[in-house]
Amino acid sequence: MTAATVTVTVTQEHIDCGLPSKCSDCPVAMALLACVPGATGACVFFDHAIVRLEDGSDIKLDLPQEASDFIGSFDDSEKVAPFSFTAVVTAR
Repeated sequence: MTAATVTVTVTQEHIDCGLPSKCSDCPVAMALLACVPGATGACVFFDHAIVRLEDGSDIKLDLPQEASDFIGSFDDSEKVAPFSFTAVVTAR
């Protein structure tokens, strides 16, 4: 059985509007809201994210190293650039 995946694109707009060290307001959280159908909220940690869906359920996504590196750099106020990554849905 193949795990479900989500392709996430973090845009410059997400970066410009994002807030460092705010799990629900970081660029990756904003990108998840834009790409996961029915998402109403997202909380991003260094290695995973939890996305709340319209029906009240949550999904957990494992984030790849490149996303973790981006989050660390953004939180440290380093210059970051738009990018895309694939997250694996690990729980629903």
